[in-house]
Formats: sequence, structure tokens, C-alpha cells
Amino acid sequence: MELNVVVEKDKLRLSKQKIIDRIKKFHELGYNVVGLNVVVDPENVNQIPEPPDIHLSDVGIKNLEIYTRLTVAVEDTLHTHRISQSSETKKYDILAIEPRNDKMLNQLCGGNFECDIITFDLSVDRLPLAIHRANFNLPISSGTCLEIRYGGTVTSQQSRINTFAHGQLLVSKTRQKNIIIGNGSTDIYTFCSPKEVSCLGLFFGLKENISNQAVYRNGALVIKHGRIRRNKNSQAVEIDANLTATESWAIEALHSKPSSSLQTSQQISVTKPEVGISNAEPSTSASGDKKDENDKPSLNNNNLSKKSKHKMGAIPKTFVVEACSSPAKRVKVE
Repeated sequence: MELNVVVEKDKLRLSKQKIIDRIKKFHELGYNVVGLNVVVDPENVNQIPEPPDIHLSDVGIKNLEIYTRLTVAVEDTLHTHRISQSSETKKYDILAIEPRNDKMLNQLCGGNFECDIITFDLSVDRLPLAIHRANFNLPISSGTCLEIRYGGTVTSQQSRINTFAHGQLLVSKTRQKNIIIGNGSTDIYTFCSPKEVSCLGLFFGLKENISNQAVYRNGALVIKHGRIRRNKNSQAVEIDANLTATESWAIEALHSKPSSSLQTSQQISVTKPEVGISNAEPSTSASGDKKDENDKPSLNNNNLSKKSKHKMGAIPKTFVVEACSSPAKRVKVE
């Protein structure tokens, strides 16, 4: 995934044909997901442009996903307020913020402004903010990703040294969590394939598997976070459970109770029927007397041997799903 293909910077947007050529170039390199990035400086916050209008039919490639991204550099809380109130901002799929000072970095890390990506210009000699003092626990827990732009590693030797040094500091501060690696350059010769970018991640201090996630996987978290941010009234409750063939009853039970008829803050408790236990009436003995209920075998896990557990299956499981009466919300089972 490459979510930082710059198509506009300093109010200069590439022509439609050049944008299509760049999309095709990244697809040739091995990318199936491309984010068209529009960069806005702090002085142009009041004039946020429209997102680029590029469709798959214009590119002519089927197995490709195109998203629009807005990256805004902020220096004051007034800038973030104008971004949140702008109607053009809501038209973009991804919102990235580049803080220019410690005040704005603390606002983003404190959860006072919601965005999908926090990005930095790591190619400068000295950062205008103190990354080593920031606490990224809150944005990481909320799903916000932090971006390392590798475009500066190709332009010059000094920018390469600065990018690697500042990138290693960011990786160590975030403990390698929610890191994405993007290009962020307007020069075509800085474009790299996913495998090359994954190797660059090792120079930033990422482990091999974490570096692969930063290139191939974490971009999906950004896209998902952007959808939830733009549509706050529609959220999905996902049950991520590896159900076996004998546990398909859970999906059928959940689908049998539509979420539209549920009450607010109501809990649906679905209990798996006891496997191997008959629901028939108590059996009678040879003398005609019914057996006492206390004579039934106990179903406690501690009283069952491993062999009996294997025959009977697991003791009843209970899935609890939070439901809401809002028609925009739904219960989703995968």
C-alpha cells in the first residue's frame, strides 16, 4: 500500500494525465492500493482544495484501489478548528496532520483532534518539536498511525542521515506500533517497490515482520479508521472468533435477532446448547419410579475427564453482543 502519492503541493496540482501516469507507475512497482495526497501549508488552511477526481475507469486497471488523502501542516489550534469545520475535508478518505510545534503535537497525542495519520518531515536537520517527549499511547490505542516518509532518503546524503536518525527515534518512542512508511516526494526517481520499502524499514529500527506490516498491512488500518471518522453514526460490532463447524449455531442465533428491534444498551446473551445431553423427560427405572434429578451427572468442567470432554464437546459458551437501537448501527459477524 502506498498512501502518500503527492499530486498537489504549494497550490500546484499535477494534470490529470500526470496523475494517471503516477498511479500506473506505482501499480507497475507492485502496489494495489494508492492514496492521492494533497498537501496544504498552514497559511492555506482556509483554502482547502477539492480532492482529485480520478476513477478506475480513467486508469484502466481493475485490481486497484484509489483513495484521496489530505495532509495539512498545522501550527496553531485555530488551524485544526478550521480543518474540522471545512466541508472539503470531509470529502477526503484519509486525513493526515503534520504538527509543526510541540503545542500541536501534544494536542494530537492528547486526543483533542481526531485524524488518521500523524506525519512528520524527518529530512530536516533539526525537528521543530520534541518527539522524545511525546506520549503516543492514546493515538496508537485509538487506531491513528504514524508515518515515516522515505522520500528524503533518496534526495541527498544529509537528508538521508536525518531521516534515518529521526525515524529511529520515532520507532523507539512508539515501540514499533502503528507505523506506516510512505513516499511523500514529488520526484519520480524516489519511487520504490514494496520490497525495497520493506528493506528500508530495517534501517529505521523495525523488525522484519513489523517492517512488512508497515508496508502491506497497516495501511488498511488507516483506511478503516478514516471510514469510522467520517461516519461516526454508523459503526459495526465485529465478532472476531474462529468458529468451528459445530459452533455455526452462534451465527444463526445472532442473525435471527435483527439489530433494529434491539433496545439501547441491551445485551443479547446467546448460549450454546449442551452437546451430548438429552432434553427428554427423566427416565424411569425398572420399578417404575422416576430417577431423582440429583442423580444426573454433573456438567462441571472439573468433574469431567479429558475423554468425556472430548466426546461431549465444550461446556456451553456465551457470546455477549452490545446492541443499539439506532438503525445506522448494525451487528456484523465475520
